[in-house]
Order: sequence, then structure tokens, then C-alpha cells
Amino acid sequence: MKELVNSHPSIFRGLATSCLRVLSIAFTVALVTSSAFAQMTGVTWEVDTAFYEPTTFDAAGEPLYADLEGYVTYKLFAEFTNATDELSAIYSDAVVLGTEPFYINAPCGCFNPDLGDVLLGGTQNLALLDLFPEVAYDTYWTLGFAAGEQYTGSNTAYESTTMCAEEEDGGLIFTVVPEVAGDDLRIQFAQVTTCGLFEFHACFQVFVEGVQAPYQEWCMDGDGNGPELVENPCETYAETNAAIDITSSIDCFGDLASVDVNAYGVSPITYELFDASDSTLVTTQIDENEFFGLSEGDYFVAIVDGNTCRDSSDVFGFVEPPELSATWTLLEDNTCPGDLSSVVEIDFSGGEPNYDIVAFSSTNAGAGLLPDPNYQWVGLDCVDGNGEWDFEITDANGCSLDTSITISCIDPLVLQATAEDITCFSYSDGLIEGSMSGGTGTLTLTGNPNLGANISGEGSVDFAVTDLQAAAYFLLVEDANGCQDSTQVTIIEPDSVTMQIIANDLLCAESCDGEVNIAAFGGSGVFDYSVTDADGNEYDDEGLCVGSYLANAVDENGCVVDSAFQVMAPDSILFDIVIEDVTCNGEANGSICVENATGGTGALSFQVDPPGAAFQFDPCFDVASGSYVVTAMDDVGCEVSSDPQLVIEPGAIQLILSATEITCTSYADGMLTVEGIGGTGALTLVEPEDGALPYTLENLPPGPIGVTVQDENGCLSTEAAEIIEPDSLQVEWLLLEDVGCGGDCDGTAIVDFSGGTGSVMMTLNGSEEFNFAALCAGPYTATVVDANGCMDSTLFEIMEPDPIEVLIDVTDVTCTGMNDGEVNIFPIGGTGDITWEVLEEGLDLLNLYEGVYSITAIDSIGCVEDTAFTVAAEVDTDMLINMLSSPVTCWNEQDGTATASVVGGFQPIEYLWSDEDAQTSATATGLYEDTYSVVVTDSLGCTLTRLVTVEPTIGCFFIAEAITPNGDGYNDEWIVGGLEYFPAAEVRVFNRWGQQVFYSQGYQERWDGRYNNAPLPMADYYYVIEFAGDKDPITGTVTLKY
Repeated sequence: MKELVNSHPSIFRGLATSCLRVLSIAFTVALVTSSAFAQMTGVTWEVDTAFYEPTTFDAAGEPLYADLEGYVTYKLFAEFTNATDELSAIYSDAVVLGTEPFYINAPCGCFNPDLGDVLLGGTQNLALLDLFPEVAYDTYWTLGFAAGEQYTGSNTAYESTTMCAEEEDGGLIFTVVPEVAGDDLRIQFAQVTTCGLFEFHACFQVFVEGVQAPYQEWCMDGDGNGPELVENPCETYAETNAAIDITSSIDCFGDLASVDVNAYGVSPITYELFDASDSTLVTTQIDENEFFGLSEGDYFVAIVDGNTCRDSSDVFGFVEPPELSATWTLLEDNTCPGDLSSVVEIDFSGGEPNYDIVAFSSTNAGAGLLPDPNYQWVGLDCVDGNGEWDFEITDANGCSLDTSITISCIDPLVLQATAEDITCFSYSDGLIEGSMSGGTGTLTLTGNPNLGANISGEGSVDFAVTDLQAAAYFLLVEDANGCQDSTQVTIIEPDSVTMQIIANDLLCAESCDGEVNIAAFGGSGVFDYSVTDADGNEYDDEGLCVGSYLANAVDENGCVVDSAFQVMAPDSILFDIVIEDVTCNGEANGSICVENATGGTGALSFQVDPPGAAFQFDPCFDVASGSYVVTAMDDVGCEVSSDPQLVIEPGAIQLILSATEITCTSYADGMLTVEGIGGTGALTLVEPEDGALPYTLENLPPGPIGVTVQDENGCLSTEAAEIIEPDSLQVEWLLLEDVGCGGDCDGTAIVDFSGGTGSVMMTLNGSEEFNFAALCAGPYTATVVDANGCMDSTLFEIMEPDPIEVLIDVTDVTCTGMNDGEVNIFPIGGTGDITWEVLEEGLDLLNLYEGVYSITAIDSIGCVEDTAFTVAAEVDTDMLINMLSSPVTCWNEQDGTATASVVGGFQPIEYLWSDEDAQTSATATGLYEDTYSVVVTDSLGCTLTRLVTVEPTIGCFFIAEAITPNGDGYNDEWIVGGLEYFPAAEVRVFNRWGQQVFYSQGYQERWDGRYNNAPLPMADYYYVIEFAGDKDPITGTVTLKY
């Protein structure tokens, strides 16, 4: 162990020893603890106060800090990774540890007032700082204390007034209570006030996360970047005040000014704007050097940059001019279209004198119009119909006001109207329509004669007045100001209408060729004519039927006039028809006669169509069956025809002959059934036998047969039929194949049949269920029967070889659960040599357990016989064994147990275990992790064998404390037992300097004391074993020896 050495009394050496530990041990342990990466990370500095102009004064007006003019005060900090890290001491040991001295080197000197140690000592009186404020900027090692409280353990003559001129090669500065890093992760360890650049160096003792052992030592020279050189960042501020550029001033009332501040420094730069009248803070900006929105007043700016260097500007200010105000008033506006009577006046005050006052048309600005001496604009024009004018006043500073006033540009009054005449005589439906627009406000329309309607509205107003009588109308429109416009329109009424009608009557009652001539006079324009009935249905004026009609005339205005007229005709031709039908099918002895014929003009004659020959006065006609039209004609040629008249004849006699075939060859049992339709009345068979239809002829031989039938009118019909005899039914077998293996049913037969009638059914040995491809050995009879019951049969036989037979001799087991059963197997029969096997695998046929076993025997042609045999127990014992075990307590321990718990059987019970001691008790002890068997035997000799496993305890490890890799075969590798259950486990080994010398996942390859295949020196090494993500890692040391 190495310690820091100094030349001072033993009490201080003891204090140093208690605070500082051996560096190598602290570093090595830190690598394997939970706080391995918590440590001091470096040093930094910042400016606290820069003493440059402007000078600060006290309450009496005396300048403060006069001795500090041109100085800058800095704070020095140590930085950490944890908020709970503690800084215990600053030290140096150039002799033993080889560290650089700790020092502050300022070429231009440090500020160290004589009163510093007195006022800032352990008995300090803070009230005295009001009298001597510069003492707060003393240069000293703070280490979390006020100046004067530090303890210098290496040199009693070392004082804060000389600290910038000396350096210490050995010793330390420490605190009674270590300083904590806190949330900002840093601790101030020194304050320096100097007038130029300076350099500093120190070593530090750290309690990592507040734990005093182990701890950390950190030196700027070695752990950091060496001694720190600090150049004065505020030097540029000592020359002049910050310049102010006014970017915009206050020229008009209500304006706001803006300024740019010219400052140079390190970001972030803070700009503070103050009211110069009372030094109150107006606003603060960071990295934004332009201030906007400044109102009237005096200001100055204070600057602090990122190094806390300070500067300020000179006082600057702004003055606001008086407010300019103006009012424009429309005194008089235009009244009627074309007027120029408007007057606009301006009233103004404030601003800077010498004003520009002008008016511009919004449509065409031009050069602008000036007001008259009374500050009025009279008779302003409407430019292109737009009366909007822009008015503006500008003072000498360019401050301006404006407004917009719109004078009335009154559109001309426009009245437009048209008239529509009365449509029909006496209708009073005249119309006046049109529009009125322009003027001002509401427009009102009146007429003479009176229009009978109140018409008014604003803007453009459309109007329509209806139901007016014929007259000349004077129209007048007037607006809200009394401005007027007028026009005149006339409505005319047409003359009344008269009609003349000439109608011609009909020659034939049923014709529609009547005509009418219509003429109308009066009305408006040309007439349209039409003929309708009372219901409004329209007719052709040259195709009128008999009846009453209306003659209609419509003029160009749609006026309608109608008048009634009639079309006359002679009586209609009427007659009756009498018909006599044809007696037999195909004959022409029917007749058609006309009776009761009346109407028409003169005598009536008649015609039948077909054939459509000349008319005749004889009313009767001889006809065959068919459809006929009968026509009657009078003397003037008017004709009337009947609907089609039907002369019918009976249907032809149609015979329906149904022959029934002879059932079986040579039976002569054929039949013929005779049926008929058509003819008149009932039908009767007259040849070859007599009888009413339907009639059946029976016991007919094969061949043709003729029949004749007659109806009630004596009409005859003859037809012939054929009686059929079927082919003879025959069955025979064509091919036979015997059974392949004895006892199987794979014989086959091919059987065929022919002849018979309809569906033929086959049976085999009297059964309808059979399979010619799966026949067993034996005799067979195949029989066929057709739909008529005709039958035939044939005989055949299927042969087979001898079947395979397996003879089995079984010896049962002695007791339940034992395996001393035996079996002997002897196959016979079959074809050729027979092979056999027991289907259960791995059996010893001389050491069988109870159970059922399956056998398969196969002969030389592949015939197979499957059977089974049963091995029973001679003694049915109730002995049962439950196996229990307890695991080993840890890896490679020999403290597991196994128990055979016996229930039943015959006492006494004997045990024999398979462990190395062949234990004979129910419970075997002192067992390794393994699988063991036990043989249990009762007094009858019944024996049972069981297996049991002694399990490991997963998560219990054996970790060797030492390794001697000298090649003697013993302890050459570091043994870590129990990791085989954690294949993802990670094993790491470190040397005392924290370097990793071994790594393995799963620890399949053990550590042999080497690193990069080179032997490592004897020492203690530190290991970390992470075996499960939810478990803490295992840490410790292993000693390497040779």
C-alpha cells in the first residue's frame, strides 16, 4: 500500500492516511462494483464579476471596488457524474505519487486583501462585508467553504495572501464535511481574482456517491487534459462603452423607436434595458441586440456575455411631438341626377405647422384638389359614376391622417314600360309591364287611368300590372327627393266572333265519312278549327260518324268559340244466322242460312266467304266444315258482315292399341288393349270380336292382328298391331380364379347372362349381396330372373390352399409387475416356409412382463396371419412402489436422497440400489445428481424394479477461489460449477487495473489463467458472473498461483 507523504506532524499524516487510500486498489474495486462508472469527470471555470466601467458607487457617492478596477473574478469548479458524489480534498504528492503540484499561477498577480483571512475566517462577521465589500473577491481555495476556513496540511506558512506566488509539491486541503455535487453535478473548489490570464492545477479526492471507501483520486495532469490556462475573456469591455445605433426615431405622435446595441462577447449575451430616470429595468433580452417599441424617455443598456463579462452603453433618449388630429364633414350632398351641390369641409389641429391638404378621386387620383380658403370642397364630381373621394392632411414631419367620403352619384331616373292588348272580346285581361331605376331612395309608380295597384321599391324595380281594360295610360315614376320621369302606353280590345257551319249526312249507317265546313268571323288574326264531342274528344272533319258534335274556332289570341251540329244516317243492317254441322269427319254436308234480315236501303242480298262468290237473294248455303263470314248488302252498296261462323265436323276416329308382349319364350300369353277417341257418341269394337271400348284381346300368339271400330253415326276406323315374343333368358360362368391364401376371400368369378325381358336380377347362392371379386372357397350357384319372372342358373366352385396357423405356448410371470414370463411360438400350414415376428419392439421372449402381445406370420407367397397372446401373473400381488427424491443442495454435492415407498406386498421387503454403495434400505442417502434404479423383493419372491432421478439445485454454484495452471493436471482450470443450466450466462475476469482478461458466454471453455494465450502473473483477479437478467451478478476474487 502506498500513502501520500508530507513533512508535517504525525497528526496530519494520520489525517491524510484516513482520507486517501491506495490508488490501485480504489481503481480496481471500482471496476467491479455497482458504482463502477461514477466518478469526477473534469474541471471548468466561469467569470463571476468583471470590474470595468461604469464604476459602481456606494450610498455616499464614493466609488466602490476602486482597487479592483481592471480585475476579473473567476470561480473554478470540479464536475461529477452523480448528484451524490462528494469532494473530500485537494492534494499533491510529487515525491511519492509523482503528481504535479497544486497551484494558481497569475503573472499579473492575484487580488488578496490583508483583511481577507481576518474577515472570512472561521469567526467571520458577515456584517463587516458592508464596510469592506472588496474582501468578497479574495483569491483562495474555497473547497466549498468561505475563505479562511480551509486547512492547509502541508505548510503552516502557506497563506491565502501568497497563494498566487507559490506552488505545493505535497500536502492537501480538505474539508471537515465533504461537499456534495448536487443537481448541477459540480463543486466550487477555488476563487481567483486577477488582472490578466492565469493557469491552475490540482488533484482531487472523491467519495463516489458519498461512500468514503473505496474512493477515487483524479488529477488534472494525467486524468484530465493537464493544467488549465484561462485567458481574460472580458478584455475588450475595458476600452469603451457599448455603442447605440438608433434604427428608428419618434417622428409622429404614437410612434415607437428602436435601437441596435453593438456588443462583442460570447453567447449567450444578456441585454438589459433600463429607464435612465430611475434606473428601473424595462426589459431583458438574450442574444437579441435590437430593442423595439421604445416610447418617449431616456434609457441605457447593461450587457453580460456568456463569460459574465459586463459592459454598458451611454444614456440615449427620445421626445414625442404633439398629436395631429383632423375631421372631414360632408355638409351637403347631391339631390337629383346631374346635380353638383355637394360640400365637404375639414377641421384640423396639432402636428407640426405647414400642412399639405388635398382630396383625390378614388377612381382617378390625378394631381388632387386643394380646398378653398374656407377649407371646403364644393361641387365634387362623380368620376365614372363613383363618388368616393380620399382626403389627406400631412404636417411638416410627414405625419399624416386620411379618410374617405362618398358623395351621392345619383343614377338618372329611367322608366320603361310595354303593353299587351286584351286577348278576347270582353276579357279585360290587358297587361302593362316594365322597370324603373335610378334616383334616390324609394321609387313610386302611378298611372292615369288608375292602375289599381301600389308599386314602389328601391334600386331597379320590375313591375307587371294585369287585368287592365282597353285605354291609353300615362305612367309617372317619382323618387324620395321628388325627382320624376314618365311615359305612355295603350291597350286595345279585339272584335266579337261569329260562326257558319255546313254538315253532310251518311249513306251507310256504319260508315264514318261524314263532312263539315266551318267558317268564323271577327276576333284576332287567323282562326284554327276543330271538331269535338261534348267530352272534348277531337274528330276528323272529313271522317265523322253518326252523332252530335261541336264546331270550334280559336283565334291567334287563343279565344275559343264553339257551336253544336249533328251527322245523320239510315237504319243499320241486322240479321240472324242458322248453322247445320257436318255429320262424319271429312264430308261436306253442313249448311249456313240467313234469317230475320232488316235495315239498309232497299232489298238485301247475301254472300258467304269463302268462297266469296257473287251476292244472292237465296239466304242458304251448303258448306263443308270450316270458318265462314256472312255479308248482307243493300241497294246503295252498304254492307254488313258477321263475325266468323264455325261449321264443325266430328273428330276423326283415332284408335289407341296397346300390345303386351309374351312373357317368356313359347308361352303364347300376349294381349292387345283397344281404346279410341273422336267420332260421335260411344265407340264399339266390331272386328275381330264385338265389345264396347276399351276392350282387351287376350292369349294372343306372336304376329300381326287387325281391329275395326264404329261410332254412333256409323263412321268406321280400322288399324293393325304386332304381338312380340322375347329372346330366351340364359346365364353361364366364363372365368374362375381360386383364393390366394387359405382362409382369405379373394377368389374371383366372371358370370354373364343374355336374353329375357326388362331388368334382370342375379343372385349368388340365393343372396342378392355378393362380390365376384371377393369370393371365399366353396361351391356357388348363380341364378338370373328377368322382369317377367323367367329364370336360368349355372354352378361353379372356388378352391384355396391350407391356411397359416400359429401355435403358442405361454409361461406366465411369477408375480404382478415381474418380467419372468416366457413364450414359445410354432407356425404351421400355409405355402412354403413361414416367418413370424412379435410386433412389440425390444422384447426378450424369455423375460416378459404381464400384457398382451401381437404376432404376425408370413408364408413364402406372402400370406399373413395376425394373432395375439396374453402373459398373466401366477400370483396377483398388490405391491405398488412410489418413488421419491430430494435434490443435491448445490453443484457436485453428494447429499441427495432417493426413497422407494412400498405399499402392499408380503413382508419383509428387501431393497437393492444401483449406487456405488449398493444400499439396501428403503431410502438411499449421500447421492450425487444422477438417475438410480432400485430392485424391491417381497417374501414371496415377487420383484419390482423402478427408476428415480436426484435433481440438481439450479442457481447454486461452486466457484473455485484459486487456480494453479502449472500443467500438472490438477486445478489447471478455474472451475465454476452450476452454470450449465444458464447457457446465456456471461463470465468476466479483470485484473487489478480493471482490464478484462477473460470473457465467456455459457462458460463452455474454462479459464486457464491466460490472456491472449500468454500466462498471466500471480495475483488476485476479480470476476463478475451475470447468470440471469433478473438476478444480481456474482462478484469476487480468484487467486492465480503457480
